[in-house]
Amino acid sequence: YVLMIGASGAISGVLGMYLVLFPQNKVVIAGRETLPSSIYLMLWFVSQFAVSDATVATVAHIAGFIAGVVVAFILSKVWERGSFE
Repeated sequence: YVLMIGASGAISGVLGMYLVLFPQNKVVIAGRETLPSSIYLMLWFVSQFAVSDATVATVAHIAGFIAGVVVAFILSKVWERGSFE
């Protein structure tokens, strides 16, 4: 066995948070095309299911993304109520 350490699950969580907090921001792809971040990130998320084998990394990407969406949604609702003030 080979021990591997990575942060891709955490980065996926940041992507999930970005989806909730900034869905209309534009993403530049290859210096030319622009898409709303919501479309780009949903395509990225769906592409994670296209991987033929469910490796630890794939599961970490999916779980991190979902966790980021949930945390950002909860924090945005708390922020709207003014609980952070």
